[in-house]
Amino acid sequence: HCNRSLQLLSSCCQCQTISLRQFSQQLLYYSSTSRISSSINEWRIAFVLGKPGSGKGTQGQLLASRLGLHHLSAGELLRSELKRLSDTPTGQDIANRMLTGKIVPSEITCRLLLDNMAASAVSSGACNTAASFIIDGFPRNLDNWLGWQRCCPPDSVSNAADLRANLSVAGVLLFDVSDETCLSRCLERSGSVGVGCRADDNATTLAKRLQSYSADTEPVVEEFQRLGLLHRIDASGGVETVYQLAKLACEKMRL
Repeated sequence: HCNRSLQLLSSCCQCQTISLRQFSQQLLYYSSTSRISSSINEWRIAFVLGKPGSGKGTQGQLLASRLGLHHLSAGELLRSELKRLSDTPTGQDIANRMLTGKIVPSEITCRLLLDNMAASAVSSGACNTAASFIIDGFPRNLDNWLGWQRCCPPDSVSNAADLRANLSVAGVLLFDVSDETCLSRCLERSGSVGVGCRADDNATTLAKRLQSYSADTEPVVEEFQRLGLLHRIDASGGVETVYQLAKLACEKMRL
């Protein structure tokens, strides 16, 4: 069915260059005519939250590679978008928010996540099978959560060709660790050379990011606790120890 959808999409676009957003929208439209949409309803999502340096990115990658899940990092997607739009007002706004520890508007982050979920499913051949996604670094505040619900209302089947109407949140992994450990890990990471080194891993920005977590993310964590979706993980141990705890939580969520 995936190949058939791609053939239809290629014919429709007449080999013109299109954006990923257009690609995902048109693919999903043709999926509805190829009997793919019913299986899209089985896509399950686990959000991953934690302070900077809590290990959510590392654990997200481990869970994806060992359990066969799709892993998306909201932060990495935003950094890629920043590079693409560096000379535009949107790119400058994203850069300013990230460097000052502020949260990027929900509309931008939700769009990036939905586009990349569609692309990930297509590239792995999962567009007509059940699939599970690990999304780390989102939602970072209550506005993010409300924005996600606007994009993906629960139990909505009003448009079978719309990916946003066919996703379910299985739960939320919270990697819990002290501020002191987070600072130590991030500053150690900033002194390393390679892919782990990030521009916002400095003492000044880290202090702002921790303040933002306390003010913005803790309220949405409390909301997930109220909804019975939260799985709290002690992230103070070693990578493998934390992974085993996270794996158990994923099994409970049926990912």
